[in-house]
Amino acid sequence: MICPLKSLNNENGSAIVIALMLLSLLTVMGIWSTRKSNVETLIAGNEVARKQTFYRTEGAVIEGGFAIEDAAASALKAWSLDWLSEANAAPDMTQPANWDFDLVGGDDTAVPSTVDAEVGFCALDKGITSGDSLLMTGASQVRTYAVYSFHDSRNGQALMEVGYKRRF
Repeated sequence: MICPLKSLNNENGSAIVIALMLLSLLTVMGIWSTRKSNVETLIAGNEVARKQTFYRTEGAVIEGGFAIEDAAASALKAWSLDWLSEANAAPDMTQPANWDFDLVGGDDTAVPSTVDAEVGFCALDKGITSGDSLLMTGASQVRTYAVYSFHDSRNGQALMEVGYKRRF
């Protein structure tokens, strides 16, 4: 018969138990680290997509500003450009549902960017700027424009509005 006190003092096999406990702990830590790195990778991917959407939208609004600057004064005053409308007659361009720049059906509210066709831009003429034009009927007038750009893709939506003034 084996004495119970003698078997408690026997340390044979304790190294295996300690090794298994350490191995289990390291396995759990490895699984946790893998999951955390997967989440971090997804977060980084979403951040890249968000920045791409932002910069693409920003590029279109800058293109709209250059379009105003490069346009002839007579075309701006007559609203004869595809991307320009009178502010009072235009839909609310801060609503994504009002954006149409597919060049189909003749109901477009904006035009696609020449750099990126997935992004559209438009400008609204808000009229002569009060306070900036000394003579409302004089030779030099400052007009205020609101330049909008919109991007809608699987990465999300972005809408930008920038104020622009031009003297002519």
